[in-house]
Amino acid sequence: MQPAAGLSAHRSLRANGAGWSAPTAAAICANVWTVDLVDDRGRVLAADYFVEADGAHLALVMESRSGMSGLRAPRNPDYNRALTVLLTRLGLLGAVLVEAVVDSRHTQQLRLPEADRRLIDTPVRLALEPDVAALRRRMGTAQAGIAQAPDAAKGGNSTKRIRLRVDVPGYRPGDAARLAEVLAAPPAGRSEEVLTHWWEREPGENVFMEITRRDDIGSDLKAPSAARGGAATASYTLVPLVRPGDVVIHYDSRQEAIVGVSVAASGPEPAPIHWVARGTYARRAGEQARWLPGLRVALGQYRELDPPVTLTEIRARGDALLALREDIQARASGQPVYFPWIPYQDTLRTFQSYLVKMPQDAVSLFPQLRAAVDQAEARSSSFTPVSPVEQAEGAVEDAAGKVARPGRGQGFQLDQDAKVAVEARAMNMATEFYGETWTVEDVHGRESFDLACRRGDEVKHVEVKGTTTDGAEVILTPNEVRHAREHPLTALFVLSNVSIERAEDGAVTATGGVRHLYDPWHLDDGTLTALGFRYQVPGPADRG
Repeated sequence: MQPAAGLSAHRSLRANGAGWSAPTAAAICANVWTVDLVDDRGRVLAADYFVEADGAHLALVMESRSGMSGLRAPRNPDYNRALTVLLTRLGLLGAVLVEAVVDSRHTQQLRLPEADRRLIDTPVRLALEPDVAALRRRMGTAQAGIAQAPDAAKGGNSTKRIRLRVDVPGYRPGDAARLAEVLAAPPAGRSEEVLTHWWEREPGENVFMEITRRDDIGSDLKAPSAARGGAATASYTLVPLVRPGDVVIHYDSRQEAIVGVSVAASGPEPAPIHWVARGTYARRAGEQARWLPGLRVALGQYRELDPPVTLTEIRARGDALLALREDIQARASGQPVYFPWIPYQDTLRTFQSYLVKMPQDAVSLFPQLRAAVDQAEARSSSFTPVSPVEQAEGAVEDAAGKVARPGRGQGFQLDQDAKVAVEARAMNMATEFYGETWTVEDVHGRESFDLACRRGDEVKHVEVKGTTTDGAEVILTPNEVRHAREHPLTALFVLSNVSIERAEDGAVTATGGVRHLYDPWHLDDGTLTALGFRYQVPGPADRG
């Protein structure tokens, strides 16, 4: 491998029969590092790249590819495969691709401005990119016409030298060598550096920040178990770490402001969620909301901030925030810090993630936010334990397929992951079935039924049940029974005989199912059996 421009040596990782050999040579320039890239099968790829500091970011520079010419061997023939591997591994690290530009010698000679060399329109959160190979192809297509002569007879080169500026949680501009080495090795060869977090060593750091465009801010935190294609969702890494009593700050991306504060009323629980990816490419692809297995953290005691803390105010404290970020990074020993803001040009911007960690020192920079968080922490200490009666009611609701409520257990279903997958499968099938002739709205979070179907002036309510059994029996909550009696235009959709498949990594998938439709649903046509009773005793018991 040839060293990058300005280097007379490089540092490399090389595969051998026993595993990985340690780097043996140091780079002359400490902030630029080239490496040998090894794919997930252990094959060293013939494609040169290096990582260097680039202002407030790190930059991955991919050298160009060229074919055989005379006696000269092809250069970097594995360009495309290597770029796909690197983008995938950056996604696993939670990286954001901030900018991608052609950085060839020819464009430098032409003095083309960056605006004319760009390969992406907006930053890309790589963990949520549904098809990394397709992203790589789009960038290839975009670079083909850059700096091409107007009278060129052939299509332009789609494998030019490119520069990818990235923000990677836990990596600063001075960490080029570390990032280069982490990217070079297959994931199984990395150290388990994401298993601990800086705040676990610092008592009192119990504040998270949700970054969202949701209409129902303050109701819950929720995340899909996996992104499209089954990949891990780095943007939602922190959702499983939230504990009851933790404080959640809410940043509304539409208003560009911190708008409220709430308290976690439960830990993370498996639950079906109604979900649609909101990334740039997902929007372009016309992604539609659907039911997915996920995690949900119930929130309570939401309080709006009046006035909110705007992005303008946040940027006014930018120097203090970025200094705090650097201080935490120094204490974190290379671990991701999930800081809410990152450097951007001559200011800062909100980190592109769903849930981030909000340091108490950052909260204290904004008096109205400090007061709101202190009040939320005081309220969190006043939570009362759930009574046995409430636990029993929660168990019935969970068994009936209702979304988990604050502090509720897993009910009658021993395998909650399988239960969630079955519920999501049933909701998707019901939505698809009624969507053929009705306009369907998911209302399960606020009503005693699951779907509201409208057609002109006609409105139908649909209760949805999913089961791995033959569907002869389903569980109903008291509210569902009451609603079915009071509203005659109600249907019951049962998906029975759902199959459960469990992968080696524990991931659960629900498939198949037989549809049973009771429309209209006359409750008394079936047999209703009480599973238990809530009994209010007549008065103080005699003690003797």
